[in-house]
Amino acid sequence: MHMSRRTTRTAALVAVTTGILLATTLAPAEATHPGSNGRIAFLRWDGNGIAQVFTANPDLTAEQQLTFGEAGSGWPAWSPDGTRIAFDSDRADPDRSDDVLVNDVFTMRADGTDVRKVTDSAGFSGDPAYSPDGSLIAFDADRGVPSTDPEPPSALPGLSVWVIRPDGTGLRRITTPPAGRTDTEPRFSPDGTRLLFTRFRTGHTLRNGGLQGDQSAIFTVRLDGTGVQRVTAWGYNTGQGDWSPDGTKIAFETACCRLAAAGIYTVRANGSGLKAVVNGHGVTGIGNEQALQVDGYYDPIWSPDGAHLLAGREFLEDDGTFREGLVMVNADGSDLHWVADGLGAEHQPDWGTAPLQ
Repeated sequence: MHMSRRTTRTAALVAVTTGILLATTLAPAEATHPGSNGRIAFLRWDGNGIAQVFTANPDLTAEQQLTFGEAGSGWPAWSPDGTRIAFDSDRADPDRSDDVLVNDVFTMRADGTDVRKVTDSAGFSGDPAYSPDGSLIAFDADRGVPSTDPEPPSALPGLSVWVIRPDGTGLRRITTPPAGRTDTEPRFSPDGTRLLFTRFRTGHTLRNGGLQGDQSAIFTVRLDGTGVQRVTAWGYNTGQGDWSPDGTKIAFETACCRLAAAGIYTVRANGSGLKAVVNGHGVTGIGNEQALQVDGYYDPIWSPDGAHLLAGREFLEDDGTFREGLVMVNADGSDLHWVADGLGAEHQPDWGTAPLQ
């Protein structure tokens, strides 16, 4: 997995005089299936700088590494029954040193064994999510959609939403984005009737001081590809959407008002009732070490019981310590706290129902 190109949308890349190189991204969501709060899955880089999939209890105890080796793996998604994890990886790429990105969707048992390849791509397939009954996996892919846009969205160009059975059969395309658009991050609604996804479009003015770049919004669509509906306004520049377990709300990260992914919001599935859960100030004071501030939230997911949100956070302390890891917050925005010490650099969490250890 080519991590430098694997991120869905780079919101900022900041080099500062303190020696920190910060990449803040809008990243894909993980679907949360209703039930008892079980183990979480997440990405962390190993000692060789390779992205690997881990699981742990929600407090990061009883941690277990599931993937190993030179191939990168990430974006884990629990099956509804907690027995398997879907993920994507470049392990089938014949040459990970070239500029051709070959990435596929795989599944494995919750202990990391019995790895099975689901997609067979000559290009990119990734960001998987199980349907509520476990019979389908949704993912985004560039198959058959060559980009002709001279300035494609900074999400991988040509991406659209697809579904496939876990055994690799029944491949079906769901969305066909218009020119200058790309569709990513599909997630099933809890009743299995719709898919949530993020659509990017190019060449529009952002709210961040008039900067030019991509805009994004959350959409939903029926499984037959009809009934496409926009849920959030383009100006909120969304990433990482996740349905609440009861299907009434969607949590998402937004870079609407700050440079870099800054806040987590919720909205009703019909687009009403927009509410901020947590707000960070993003990245400010670039070029001035004394004034530099970093505080952004990303990758929000619901707990299976719907009471909490788990998310990533990047935060620069006053003493120059850069903290990066998972935080938990109640759904109403109260009791925000680091899951551990904020130094583990965990990313892309998904919260399943597999029994705690």
